[in-house]
Amino acid sequence: METKNNTSTLVTIAIAGAAVGAILGILFAPDKGSVTRGKLAGSAKKLASTINPVLSASLEDRKDHLEKSPSTR
Repeated sequence: METKNNTSTLVTIAIAGAAVGAILGILFAPDKGSVTRGKLAGSAKKLASTINPVLSASLEDRKDHLEKSPSTR
């Protein structure tokens, strides 16, 4: 149970950090808008590739837990 809380916290921190970084990057970007948008798109893809395995593992854990728990229907 504590591992799931740690995973949720880690994902939340990663998303918040990415958002703050993106905002600061936009505010202080010396590049043209098109270049900045390209960099943001690349960062978003990198973040997604980092978070997807964590979310997939969390979803698999939930699925396994639901399959093992007795049905309440």
